[in-house]
Amino acid sequence: MMKMNPFLEHLGKVSHLQYAANGQWEQAIALHVTDEPPSERVIASWLGHRTDFALEVFFANEEGQSQFLGIRWRDLPVPRVAAIVRCSHRVLQSLTGSTDAPAAVAAFEQALGIRLMGTPPDFLEVGVSNLWKSIGSVVIWRQGEAIPTRNQLLDRITERAPQLLLEHPNAVMLEIGYALPQPHWLGLYASRRVGSRYQLEMDALLRFVMPLAEERQS
Repeated sequence: MMKMNPFLEHLGKVSHLQYAANGQWEQAIALHVTDEPPSERVIASWLGHRTDFALEVFFANEEGQSQFLGIRWRDLPVPRVAAIVRCSHRVLQSLTGSTDAPAAVAAFEQALGIRLMGTPPDFLEVGVSNLWKSIGSVVIWRQGEAIPTRNQLLDRITERAPQLLLEHPNAVMLEIGYALPQPHWLGLYASRRVGSRYQLEMDALLRFVMPLAEERQS
């Protein structure tokens, strides 16, 4: 695994799965270890004519903060989508109680036949967990650009997505996105609690962004 992946060590325990179609995480379906995976017929009815299917593996760290690993597939037949859901649920069951997040990621890689985070990230994006589209997100860096400073980050968010600086019902996340071998991402908690709501925490954001700058310079 790449040097960046010490982030995995801070994810915590695998908690549950969720999946969505066409990136509509506002209507995501959660799947916990005690749940029965949906049948192929149910998957077919839910998926309909949509061709974009994504699965997220959620983790919870010692502070109770949720973070996630997501993978997207396109143009899969319904039996394949149903098989991915069932396979991922079996992995979830096998990992119950495990605090070894890197090993958990490796288990999903092996079961799904895909290597994750094997290349440098392609982009960094900030958004609100499960409200990505409805609230709106902002890409703060793309491959080939200089890593932004704190002031540049704040200016970029203020100019392009000022709503992300407000308080939200769900956690504000930094998404580390990868294009190959297929779209996948790591969502890291970059928030502070304000009562029952969440607000972007710039220091947390920088804790994740700066190691990427250091890696590019090494």
